[in-house]
Amino acid sequence: MRDLTVLPKTDLHVHLEGSIRATTLGELAGENGAPLPRGLRDGRYEFADFPDFIRNWVMGLACLRRPSDFHRIAVEFCEDEAAEGVRYAEVHFSLPEHAAEVGDWDGPLGAVLDGLAEGERRFGIRSAVIVDVVRGLGVEFSMSAM
Repeated sequence: MRDLTVLPKTDLHVHLEGSIRATTLGELAGENGAPLPRGLRDGRYEFADFPDFIRNWVMGLACLRRPSDFHRIAVEFCEDEAAEGVRYAEVHFSLPEHAAEVGDWDGPLGAVLDGLAEGERRFGIRSAVIVDVVRGLGVEFSMSAM
């Protein structure tokens, strides 16, 4: 049987915050004094349904506070994707939510871009960022963070 992890792949729609390692999210929650998402159990994610996933995703966003947090999840993302044979990824990043939460539009994005650049150097995975504007929150929300 062919080992699919060694075949080169492209990941055309992946959300950075939805790809955070469970162990990393646990560490960041503790370091930043944020509540751990309820769906995180025994080192893995568990959700009842899509609305439950979204509630937990929002709780996960609150665990990211410092530039080093954003940098770390970007580098780890590259490492994990490379381990699966991904060579190029288009990464969605929910910048408006972070900008509103941490009061900084440029810092989180800059840290993610730096982390992805480090990930390319270390793991050979190229990536591009798509800033995610969440449907239902409206453009005004995103524009207010600028």
